[in-house]
Amino acid sequence: MNHTPSHKLTHTLLTIGFMLILGLGSAFAGAVIIDGTDASDHGFASGGVNFNGWLYMQKVLENLAANVPPGAAKVVVDIGTEPGSQARNAIDSAFSKSSLPAAGWTIVHVNGAAAVGAWMVALSTSNTGILALPTSGGETPGDMDSAEQAAINANATALANFVNSQGGALHAMVEEGVGAFGWLTTLIPGIMADYSAPNTNIITLTPAGNTAFPGLTNADVTNATPWHAFFKGTFGALKILALGDNGQPLILGGGAGTILGVADPNVIEVSDQKPGSLLVFPFYKHDAQNKVDTRLTITNLGKLPINVHFLFMDGATCQEFDQFVCFTPNASIEWKASQFDPQNKGYVIAYTVDNMGRPIAYNGLIGNAFVNDGEYVDNYGAESFASPLLVGTPLGAVDTVGASWKIPFDGAALDMVPTTFAVDIQSPVDTVNQKIVLAGLTGDAYAGKLSGVTQLGTGLAYNGHESLRSFSPFISGQCFVEKIIDSANPKVTGTLAGLVPKGEVGTLRFSVTAAVGLLMTSNRNFFSGIRTLHKVQVVKSSIIIPLLMPDCQYWVNPG
Repeated sequence: MNHTPSHKLTHTLLTIGFMLILGLGSAFAGAVIIDGTDASDHGFASGGVNFNGWLYMQKVLENLAANVPPGAAKVVVDIGTEPGSQARNAIDSAFSKSSLPAAGWTIVHVNGAAAVGAWMVALSTSNTGILALPTSGGETPGDMDSAEQAAINANATALANFVNSQGGALHAMVEEGVGAFGWLTTLIPGIMADYSAPNTNIITLTPAGNTAFPGLTNADVTNATPWHAFFKGTFGALKILALGDNGQPLILGGGAGTILGVADPNVIEVSDQKPGSLLVFPFYKHDAQNKVDTRLTITNLGKLPINVHFLFMDGATCQEFDQFVCFTPNASIEWKASQFDPQNKGYVIAYTVDNMGRPIAYNGLIGNAFVNDGEYVDNYGAESFASPLLVGTPLGAVDTVGASWKIPFDGAALDMVPTTFAVDIQSPVDTVNQKIVLAGLTGDAYAGKLSGVTQLGTGLAYNGHESLRSFSPFISGQCFVEKIIDSANPKVTGTLAGLVPKGEVGTLRFSVTAAVGLLMTSNRNFFSGIRTLHKVQVVKSSIIIPLLMPDCQYWVNPG
C-alpha cells in the first residue's frame, strides 16, 4: 500500500505505541544484582584498597554503573545505613575506592523511615542512578531497621518503575527478619529466600552472570562469602547469575534490560540458531511404501562427553519411547525415522542428563532434520532451549508421582516455551497444501499426556494491504497436530482466498498452550520448503519425563 508522508508518520507512531503495549520497551530496563550475602559485614580496606566483601561491593557498583543509561543521575543512593556503622563504612569504602568518583559519580545516604519513604516515592533516574539496599535485620551492624524495611516494601511499585521503565540500577543484599524481601515478593510472587543452607565459601558465576557482567569474576563474587541465604521458587524475569557450592541460586538479576518482576512474555529466547540443553525436533515421518523418511542429526559442541536422553513422541497416541546416546566432544550422530520409529510420525525431545539420568544444564547441543516426505522436502533446525545455569546443574526436580522428573521451562532453568505464533503464508489460491505442524510441550510424557497444541481463542489473519479478519479455532489436538491451510481454512469472513488472493501473501497469528512448530509448504508449488514458526510470545511450562539411568557412564563432573 502506498502511504502519504503523514500516513507514514501515523503508522510509525502506532507501531511504536504497539511495541510499548507489547512490552518491547523492556530493552530500556535497568541492571539488577540481588544477592544473599552480607558482604558488608565481611570486608575491610587497607592501604587504599578494598578486600573481601567490600571489594565485591565495589565490583558490583562498577558493573552496575556501566549499565546505567546516559541520562540518569550519576548518584549512588544508599538506603538505611547508620552513620559510623559497619554497614555505612562498607558502602562508603566500596564507592570511594571504585572507579565511580573519577567518572563523576557521587553518593547520597538516606536514613530513617520517613526519609526513606519520601525518597522512594520520588525515586527516579533524575535523582538516582544506582539504588543500594543494604542488609537488614542485623545481618550487618547499622543496616536497615524494620521501619526502613517497611518503607521500602510499601514502595515496591516505585522501585519496579525505576528499574523497568527508566533503566535505573539496583543492588540489594540479604535481608532477614520482619518484612525481609517484602518488596521482592510483591513484585515476583512465588520467590522465596531460604536461610537453611550452610554458609559455604565458594560462589561461582553462571553463563548468564558472565554475560550480564563481564567485569565480575568468580574471585570477585567469592569475596562476598560466607553467605546467608539463597533463592528458590519463581524468579520472574531475573536470571541466576551465581550459584553456591551445591548449586543454590545465590545471586539473581541481569544486565541492562532486566525486568524486575514477572517474566516478560515478549522476550523470545528459544531458537533454532543456538546450542542448548534441550532440543525439540517438531516433525519426523517414515512411510516405506511411499519412500518417505526423515534423517535427524545432533551434535555435541561442548567440551565434555555427555549423555543425551531422546524421547520419541508418537504423534497419534502421544506415547513415548526412549533411547540414550553417549556423545564425546564434537561428536555427531544421525538417525533415520525408518530406524527408530518405522511406519510412523511424531516429534523428538532430546536433553542432556547426568549419570543418574537427571536433566542437566549443558548448552552444547545443536540439531537439524532432513525431511523427504515426497511432497514436503527440505531441512529445518531443531528448536533449542538453553539454560543460564552452570554446566551439570540439575534442571528441575523429581516429580511427586514417582520415577519421573519435572523439567521447568520457566526462564530460570530453561528458556520459556512459545505460546503465540505469526505465520507468513502464500495465497492458498496458488499455493496448495501449506501445512502447520505443532509439537506440544506441556504435561506428562511419562503418562502419555503431553499436550499444548490446541488453539486458544480467536486467531487473526492479515493480508499484505493491512486488512484484518479474525478466525475461530481451527487447530486442535493433544500433543501433535498437522493442519492444512486452504482457501476455506482457517475460516474468516468471506474466505481466506478472498482475503489473500492469488499472487499475494498474508499472515496468520494464533496462540496455543505451549508448543513449537513448523510451516511446511508442498513442493507441488513453485516456492516450497520447511521452516520453524515465528514466535511472538512465550509462556512458562513444564513437562514430566521418565527418570532412567543412562546406558553409558562416562559423564565427567565439571566440578
